[in-house]
Amino acid sequence: MKPKDKRARPRLLNPAAFHLVDALHLDDPLATSLEGDRVLVEEALRRGAGELDLAQRVARRRERALSPPTASSAFGRRGFGLERLRPPDGIGPASMVWEAASAYRETVRQEFTALPDHVRASFAFDKKRSAFDYYLGIRAAYYQAGYDDSAADVFQRIKPAKLLGHDIIGGVHEVFAEQLAGLDRLLDSWSPGLPERIGKEIHQVGGFVPRYIAPKQGEHRGAPVLSNHGFGMAIDIDPGKNPHIKDRDVIEGLKEAIGYDFGATLAQSSRDIPDVDRIAQIHLRAQDASRRLQSWLQQYLPMYREAERTGSIRSSFGDPEIERNMRLLQRIRRFHSLADLESWAKHGIQSIPLYLAAAMAQLKFRWGAAYDHSKDVMHFEIEARERIPPDSKKPRPLDELLRVIAP
Repeated sequence: MKPKDKRARPRLLNPAAFHLVDALHLDDPLATSLEGDRVLVEEALRRGAGELDLAQRVARRRERALSPPTASSAFGRRGFGLERLRPPDGIGPASMVWEAASAYRETVRQEFTALPDHVRASFAFDKKRSAFDYYLGIRAAYYQAGYDDSAADVFQRIKPAKLLGHDIIGGVHEVFAEQLAGLDRLLDSWSPGLPERIGKEIHQVGGFVPRYIAPKQGEHRGAPVLSNHGFGMAIDIDPGKNPHIKDRDVIEGLKEAIGYDFGATLAQSSRDIPDVDRIAQIHLRAQDASRRLQSWLQQYLPMYREAERTGSIRSSFGDPEIERNMRLLQRIRRFHSLADLESWAKHGIQSIPLYLAAAMAQLKFRWGAAYDHSKDVMHFEIEARERIPPDSKKPRPLDELLRVIAP
């Protein structure tokens, strides 16, 4: 609602915190009306608010509107009864919130049911929750990130796809699939039959997974950020043979053990070096790092495995060099299983064929081995927000809206 006289613009109820709702003016009757409460509640539910917390905040909001809080008011005490804070029409905060939540949940259930089968299946990977409950929860993350209709913009556009003859588990966004479509033709132009030969060197490809970016040790833990996998804009090739080296202790331990810093850029960007040539340099160094790691693990992992089995990992080995490497393996073991390390000793940590990495670079996919602060060799991506821009440039944090409703 816009004031008629712009020169006498009333104070706004933090309009920047809203999206798809009218800015509520503090001197507008809607700001303290039942309809105003409903608008706020519906927006909070889109952002993932919990029903109980939301009902309590609406109750506090109403109490402030009806009478300013005093030291003896129920507003200042924990555990006040929601039922006594009813407007004249008899609809209390709790019943209004629960009715709105029920309607919202049913709308989202219909949306979820309408998704393709292969997309719905991707929401079932969290064993602690049903696929629908996971969808209901993470849908709010897309809304907070600025997407009005994630079902239409993202989930309905996840399509089955292949990479060099391999089905991409979960599929990919149609934008990703269109960009990937030239891969076979490009490889074949370099050498007839090359797509088939490279296809035989890989075994598994994963795509759409509705999840957040995995946290890294030593990284500031702010609000979780949606992964490009969550938009169908990334694939992982043979994850078991191409691990993501991302945690501080692992990076520092490997740097001391083999001399490679996985927290530094393997090859700097330069206008004078084409992307494909830079990727070739990164591939060469990643291969060398992989071979060094294999050699190191083959030497020290059997001793570490036996010491862990016998419970003597903290014992003296009588050799300072062996003890130093046992400590390094202990640091790495905090983040990777013994099975992981045994696989690294056998296969290394880089199995992506050079021609595949080079071709993906030419097709403008970003390779995780080119990351600055970690190395995710399995990973090729397109930046989702650039190719699937959100409807709102600014995020829609839930906590800001909740503070608007009631601190």
